[in-house]
Amino acid sequence: MERLLGLSDIALVPAQLNAGRLEGKYNYSVKDMADGTISLPIFTAPMDAIVNETNWQVWADNGIRPILPRTSDIKIRLEGCEYIFAAFGLKEIQEHFLSFKRNSSRQFRVCIDTGNGHDIELLNAAINLRKIYGNQVIIMAGNIGNPKVYIDYCSKGIDFVRVGMTTGSLVDRSKYGFEYPMASMLLDIKGLRNTSCVGLKHTKVIADGGLYDPTDILKALALGADYCMCGRQFAKLVEAAGPIYQKVKDGGGEHHEPVNASEVMKMSKSEMIDRKLRRLYSGNTTYDIQARRDGYEDAHDWGGKKKACDASSKWIEVDESLASWLSRAYDIFAYGFTMAGATTWDEFRTKINICRIQ
Repeated sequence: MERLLGLSDIALVPAQLNAGRLEGKYNYSVKDMADGTISLPIFTAPMDAIVNETNWQVWADNGIRPILPRTSDIKIRLEGCEYIFAAFGLKEIQEHFLSFKRNSSRQFRVCIDTGNGHDIELLNAAINLRKIYGNQVIIMAGNIGNPKVYIDYCSKGIDFVRVGMTTGSLVDRSKYGFEYPMASMLLDIKGLRNTSCVGLKHTKVIADGGLYDPTDILKALALGADYCMCGRQFAKLVEAAGPIYQKVKDGGGEHHEPVNASEVMKMSKSEMIDRKLRRLYSGNTTYDIQARRDGYEDAHDWGGKKKACDASSKWIEVDESLASWLSRAYDIFAYGFTMAGATTWDEFRTKINICRIQ
């Protein structure tokens, strides 16, 4: 039995020779073949701690592709999916897209967000969306934990596949025993794309889960991902959607008091750390999130409808602005391009060398 590799198990190796740092000549953007949009090769995770209807434009204006989560009101998502991606469950796809044909002159950007990307009902929904809407619908689906499923996604006309089922920071990998580490997953899909028919190369691969900093994004793209989807990295930023709290002592205990985001924007990083600013970050399969997706306030009101759950909720530190994160990311991307002797992501993937850390 071979050992599979996570992102921490691999390292990037410089090209033998390069031209040094080519300031001003690097192009970190990509143009998507499905809808023609130009952005960084980065999506936000569809999580309400990160994106909602009030802040999606902030991400888009900075070159990051937002996805409205399933906890947003259905009317907002149906309107929003004509401009950005919005997440929908299978029942919502049936009710709002398949039971009748929606009329619009714009494309629909639909993320089928079920968690289990191996569900045959998900693939059937994608087939039916394509039959009804043709190229008017742009389909994202997943997540998958077996590289061979990539072939099924290509054959069903899905435009984006989210890769990684148990790689997220909130997931309990041992609960059900299923895991396929991200580095091996991306490498195996890359092998399928390189050895199979040209048609397989249309479906874009999104590395989703276990990306803790911009260096992990660089590694995932080097391993063959077309895009990366970030959760924890963005949930720590001031501009993210979830409310910000300050941890304060209360007699013999502690509690969390809300802090105005506009006030936090004026703070330095050290001030944020000193104030112990926090945000609640919840995995999409937690019972509370599942309940809110079904229209309930929390899991208590949801009652006996609980489904499989392998995720948790955690308080995470809010200690950085989006501008600061982007500055770090661009510096890391520039270093990667320099070491590979590349000026675009396509060149970077072609020229970069990868080794396994012993």
